[in-house]
Amino acid sequence: ADTFPDAALLSLSIALHQPAESIALLVAFIKSGLSESDIIKFLSIFSSMGPIGVVLGMAVNEFAAPIVDSVMLAVVAGTFVYVG
Repeated sequence: ADTFPDAALLSLSIALHQPAESIALLVAFIKSGLSESDIIKFLSIFSSMGPIGVVLGMAVNEFAAPIVDSVMLAVVAGTFVYVG
């Protein structure tokens, strides 16, 4: 995001989406019969992907060529279209 309002809106969107997605994933793990330690491990990995993605995106935006940023945005958009 180029402006603060855009960044705030994006952050709010992610913050509101993450808990619902985590609960849905937790329910799926419980129904599958995974052990509590496996559930904690997988949810921890899932929860760490957001911050890792933010750091990676910021690094690419700051240090990589503009084409790299464009390719990453295209991949992300394609993933949303495919999953949606």
